[in-house]
Amino acid sequence: MIETGIEFTPITGLTPCYNQVGGHMSKDQTPESYVDAEGRFYKPFPDDVKALRELAFYRAIYEEPKPGQPRLHAAYPQPDESTDVPPVREPDLADVEGVKQFLPGFYGTKEFEGVKVIAMEDLCKKYTKPCIIDCKMGFTTVYDWASEKYRSRNGLKDMETTQHSCGFRISGLQVFRPGEEQPFKPSRQWGKTLTQETMPSAFEVFASSAVPAKDIYSNEKHGLLPQLRKLKSWFHRQTSFQFYQASVLLMYEGNAACVEDAKAAVHVVDFAYTFQSLGVKDENWIKSLESLIGILESVASR
Repeated sequence: MIETGIEFTPITGLTPCYNQVGGHMSKDQTPESYVDAEGRFYKPFPDDVKALRELAFYRAIYEEPKPGQPRLHAAYPQPDESTDVPPVREPDLADVEGVKQFLPGFYGTKEFEGVKVIAMEDLCKKYTKPCIIDCKMGFTTVYDWASEKYRSRNGLKDMETTQHSCGFRISGLQVFRPGEEQPFKPSRQWGKTLTQETMPSAFEVFASSAVPAKDIYSNEKHGLLPQLRKLKSWFHRQTSFQFYQASVLLMYEGNAACVEDAKAAVHVVDFAYTFQSLGVKDENWIKSLESLIGILESVASR
């Protein structure tokens, strides 16, 4: 997680989301996100361009248009400082419906004690010991209409990590090993030390619970690989969205004794850099999914 240097703001009735493995944390190492007892996750919403882009994507997916009105769409692919009025376009309904199964539920924006948040489903609620790995996807995180500052910063980050070689980098990991009450949760720096050659070891660590890695990944009915292939099939069909810096979350129950109880799941999160696609496939994501699937297949076959 990225330290922001900001003091954590407690909110009555909400607790910090200690299962968060990526994203931002305050200077006392507390995650800058919250959960409640009803199974909702709250992410700070600072009203900046990144937060507004994420909100635009969720609204495009979850908000039904009023009669006679077009469906809302993700942010138009143009520079942030542009004053041009983008054309009114709608996402393809099949693209919208096809991706919902991989997304957390969305409950709009809310404000608690002066803190504005975007409300989503708490994906960890169904687990007692959630094992999670956050894969920041794409062979590049740089888009054509990005500012020079963004290009320079993120292009360098891509080259310094496995982003450019594996098509993703590990932003965070949490795994409960057999017999241990506290999770193994390495720092963000751990993911930065991985290379193309050592990346499979990260997924061996991730699947080091009581359930064999082969089952966690490959089980035809309950494994992660069949779900990733289904996600890849959606990407091969859809031409509504382009995703940059979005993540695949792989999750399962660390307390499970068999794959049927592991509740292994694939989710896509983080849409601050998600834009409308102008009728083309997201090849950047397709290739990165193919790379991730290939690595998991190799780990599962050992």
